[in-house]
Amino acid sequence: MPLLLQHRHQTLLARPSKRGCLACLHLFRGGLHRTLYQHPEQNVSWPSLPLLEEPGRVHPHPLPFGSVSTIRHISHHFPHSRASAPPHANPGASTLLELSNSVRESLAKQDDFGPRADCMSFFLELALQEEQRGVPTLDFETVKIARLDKLVAALIECGESSDHLLPRYVHAVVAAEKLDRLWRTRFKLDYFMMGEIRARDLATRWRLDGRPVRLRSSTSQVSLVLHELGSAVDPTAKAGFSSGGWWLDITCAYLDGVVATEYETTSKGHDGVFTLPLLTGREVSIGSNRVRYFREGTLADMHPALIPQTGKHVRVLRGHLLHSHLAPAAGIRNDGLWKVLKFRESLDKINGRCRLEVDLEKAPGELPTSELEKIPRPSHLDDWFLYRTLKEKKASQVKKTRIAWCSEH
Repeated sequence: MPLLLQHRHQTLLARPSKRGCLACLHLFRGGLHRTLYQHPEQNVSWPSLPLLEEPGRVHPHPLPFGSVSTIRHISHHFPHSRASAPPHANPGASTLLELSNSVRESLAKQDDFGPRADCMSFFLELALQEEQRGVPTLDFETVKIARLDKLVAALIECGESSDHLLPRYVHAVVAAEKLDRLWRTRFKLDYFMMGEIRARDLATRWRLDGRPVRLRSSTSQVSLVLHELGSAVDPTAKAGFSSGGWWLDITCAYLDGVVATEYETTSKGHDGVFTLPLLTGREVSIGSNRVRYFREGTLADMHPALIPQTGKHVRVLRGHLLHSHLAPAAGIRNDGLWKVLKFRESLDKINGRCRLEVDLEKAPGELPTSELEKIPRPSHLDDWFLYRTLKEKKASQVKKTRIAWCSEH
């Protein structure tokens, strides 16, 4: 029998599934409500939640709320509530970090919530219900690592700046506002000092030995190993460092073992793979998956250790200061294996400077350029800006110390 869904002057007709059951998720503004169908025989986990066919756009002409296609789509994929295994808002820090990165990336680049908009709405709904019932599953450590504070801040900013938000996503913005207030109340000073805590974690993570360390939150007994800031050596992997890895700068890459020196020279990583860091200079495309790299400087800047690697594959790291369409927006990215096709250097007798030209070809099986362009993710950019601020403060302190010492002597 058809079911009428009414909201003010709108009447929507939906046909429930014969084997389905009815569950309601209430919205928060104007008495709006959403009625969803879900099958009790399905048990869908967080990582298997589907992507939206249409992103949750900030559209100039909002569509009517609660379309039949939307109800049918969500009803077949949202996890159901069971007394034995009720869904909860904490599927893991890594899963929530990916969700947060996806939504924030879509808001920054496309001005919409992206393909995981419905998954985000469902998460916010669960998290808010848990907070209101007094049984939250999200601890401070998870909120910090998954950048959930950054996610709710981005949603709140979107709601304040957009006058044409789709009604189906209005509840996500309101839920983000409520979660922000509830987290401020529950986490107290730690939530307000989230930036300072992350700064401390960064300074501890990249200590001299470069190994991940266990950090314990003052409000949580859960300790996690922070690997998201860089790629750690995997002894079981063949190459050791997978394509798409990212580091804050060359020093962090050196501490992790992907290169053997902090300078922009060719060296062998801890996994035995020769690594060519392209941090400065210029790069142009010369064909499909082929580039030509140019650099000028002294003889020591000409990557002399690369000469024996001509005709072989080397690992290429690209930095944000490289003038290239393949350069990352920030930090240093592992672009995988590239074959050295040609190595040529010349000397300008007038000014005494050397000029280097290296032709590279991307090895088959590496990550495509479209995937590499997504790196760094928003969480990486958070760390990069914070790390740069820390380095500037440290340099300023060193300068003040030297001035004070010189004035005393």
